[in-house]
Amino acid sequence: MKEFWDQRFAESKYKYGKKPNNFFYRYLRSLSPGKILLPGEGEGRNAVFAARNRWEVTAVDFSIKGKEKAERLATENQVELTYIHRDILDYEYPEHEFDAVSLIFVHLPPDQTASLYKKIYQSLRPGGIFFSQLYSKDQLRYGTGGPKNEAMLYSIAELENYLQDFHIKKLKKHERLINEGDMHFGHSSVIDFAAKKT
Repeated sequence: MKEFWDQRFAESKYKYGKKPNNFFYRYLRSLSPGKILLPGEGEGRNAVFAARNRWEVTAVDFSIKGKEKAERLATENQVELTYIHRDILDYEYPEHEFDAVSLIFVHLPPDQTASLYKKIYQSLRPGGIFFSQLYSKDQLRYGTGGPKNEAMLYSIAELENYLQDFHIKKLKKHERLINEGDMHFGHSSVIDFAAKKT
C-alpha cells in the first residue's frame, strides 16, 4: 500500500490539489487555533492551510513522496509544520496532546478504523475536537473518488459505533460536488462528523 501512494504522489502535480478540503476549511475556521494532528495527510493541503491559520501542525503519513510534496507546499506558503513519515496505525499517539484531530478521506478496514479512533481519542486533550469528511457507502454508485471496496466506506451507524467514546456534535450524510484535483472530482456522497472528547 505504501508503494501505491508513493507512486501516486511521485509526479509534481498535486493529485488532490493545493487547496484545503471544503469541510476542513469551514470547520477549522470555527475553532480557536491550538495543536492539531492530521493522520493520513498525504500531500499536505490541509496541513498547510492549518499552519497558515496559526495552528501548530503535526502531520503523519507513510508516503515519503507525500511528505516531500507537503514540505514543498509549506515552503511555498512560508509556514512550518511537523511531518512524520510513518504509518498512521504504527504512529505512537501521545496522550492528551492535541486540541484537534482531523481525518480527511482516510479510509481503512473496520478493525483498523476502530483501533485508530481509539488512539485518536487518547491523543486529544479533554474538550478536544475530532472532525472528518469521509465517503459514504453510497459513493460506489458515483465512482468520483474513494475506495471501490464497500467495507472501506462508511455508514452513519458504523461511525456512531466508532465514536461511542465521544460526544457527537455533528454527523451528517449528504451529497455534494467535490472538486479536489484529479482524484476527487464530481458528484459524491460524503459523511461529515465532528465529535468532542469530554
